[in-house]
Amino acid sequence: MKKLLSGLLVIAAIFVSCSKDNNPDSTFDVPVKVQDKVYFASSLPSVIDKALHMSVNTVTTNPDEAGVIIVKTSDLSAYEDLVKSSWEKGKIIVEVYPDNAVHKDFWTSIGAPSPILASEESGDMLLLAMQHFQCYCMMDPMGLDGHLSDLDIEEDEQATDSDEDDWEDGDIETVDIEEDAEYLASRMTGFVEWLNKNVLTVENGDEKVDYSKFIGDLTGYLTDKKFTQIYETSFSVGADNYRLCKVRSSSPDCVTRHSTVKVELTITPVYAYEFNGNDAGDYYFVTIHVLSENKPLYGLYKKKHGGVKTLAHAFYSENIKWTANIVPETDYSVGFFQYPSPSTTTSSTSYTSGFSTAVNVTGQAGGMGGKPSGSLTVGNTFTWNNSESRSLSDQMISENTSGGVVDYEFICPNVSKDDDVNKAVSLTARSNQHCYASWCWHVTGLKDNSDKKFKMTFTIDPVYGYMYRHGSWWAEGHIRHDVHLLPENDRTVTFELNPPDRRPAGVLEYTSTNSNYLNNIRVYDSNGKEAGSALSAYRQDVAVNFQLLTGVYSLEFDVRTGNGDFIERRRRENIKIRAGQTTHLASLDSTQVVQVK
Repeated sequence: MKKLLSGLLVIAAIFVSCSKDNNPDSTFDVPVKVQDKVYFASSLPSVIDKALHMSVNTVTTNPDEAGVIIVKTSDLSAYEDLVKSSWEKGKIIVEVYPDNAVHKDFWTSIGAPSPILASEESGDMLLLAMQHFQCYCMMDPMGLDGHLSDLDIEEDEQATDSDEDDWEDGDIETVDIEEDAEYLASRMTGFVEWLNKNVLTVENGDEKVDYSKFIGDLTGYLTDKKFTQIYETSFSVGADNYRLCKVRSSSPDCVTRHSTVKVELTITPVYAYEFNGNDAGDYYFVTIHVLSENKPLYGLYKKKHGGVKTLAHAFYSENIKWTANIVPETDYSVGFFQYPSPSTTTSSTSYTSGFSTAVNVTGQAGGMGGKPSGSLTVGNTFTWNNSESRSLSDQMISENTSGGVVDYEFICPNVSKDDDVNKAVSLTARSNQHCYASWCWHVTGLKDNSDKKFKMTFTIDPVYGYMYRHGSWWAEGHIRHDVHLLPENDRTVTFELNPPDRRPAGVLEYTSTNSNYLNNIRVYDSNGKEAGSALSAYRQDVAVNFQLLTGVYSLEFDVRTGNGDFIERRRRENIKIRAGQTTHLASLDSTQVVQVK
């Protein structure tokens, strides 16, 4: 087992949303038990394994039954399907021996939050538990260094040998190896209390907040792969033995230079149901970042031809022209819900890219055509706010959008007369050139349940120039414009847009209305197939939400006392879910709630 960080005895929560009662006392009291079924995905070192089992009320071999999944960070990829589905259902994922790099890469890859641990060191954290945007971090909870029998102990090279037997009682705190697990378990009290409080229930006041539940603001979903398609491409620009100029009776002056123009597009699709009339259809919120890496293309060229010196600046960016459009068939119509931003800008030192907007629709769906849990729930409005002020030094913007085609030109200023130093060419024209813009297309003519996909076409034309003189910089010079270093046949890419989930859906909100708890909640469709589940306990006045496709459903749940004792199982039939609506029900508000024998 990897040596753990020695020294401090610290239990720390690293998010403000974490429990404030995380500090257990230093006694060897009997630990609090996790009041939910726990599944161990990874095999752990014996002492840690024993300590965790001591703190668990019920261990299950069926991960579907578990509310808590325990896995080593190094095993996340091996259990990707289990971890991903457990996280989407709101279960607690406990990581043992987390590693920041592996942790962050894995959670980012599945579109989940990836909190950075309290230290960049690998192996210095004992436990990390996370559920959606909450987490609990326990750091070296017992000063494990030197106390666990299977730890490697590094020798202290600075220590001196001594034969003196002058140790005083109390100089060293001794811990019996056989008691390691009990000692560790006693330090886990705060952690277990946090698990019991948060398992399957992330609370914000009295309202349950589910990560899959859309709260109206699309801005935070910009990099979430459940909601946003990220398309990246690059264009190779440059030339071999490009002829700049020529002095009489000498070989031509030629340069060979290559670079790249990178493009990143984020497209967040949203669908408004048919009953929204003219507002129905697809909305594609698009943000673009174009990065032209001009530095590899630019350089000073100097060469003597007898008594004549050739001096040249080549190549620098003059402008970047690009267009973007969405290509539907004749049955559909494309317009702008939000016109491209920024607009034409001249003689300015900054500009604002992006925009703020809100759409008033009765119901909408999003996601990538996947499960309802990965789409946007119903609501009256959705908003978008990605407005940001950016520097405009050395650039001007010409925005010429017409119809449904986005058309931009980002322009660098002309070169100035100067000596043979770089300042003759603007910094942006000879280094990284960034171009940002945002807009929202609205495609009408779509129907609920449609699986229609559209394509987006993007065309870019980076334009360069160069300046040369013979003799000296003060000699009469020449400027060449409109140098196209990207072949015309390589300027366009077309790719398929991921459509939103256009299947009509609604929300079932179910609340416990007395002092008993509800758990093992399962929703079944009209064919008896399970459509959703929430396996942990929900106390009085706490709602559990299920996003469901339109139709008729039934719901079953266990009723338990506050101590977890089973009372009975109940069932409710004929629950109708309508598009764009939330059905609010409670455990005791209808005679339709019957006991399941």
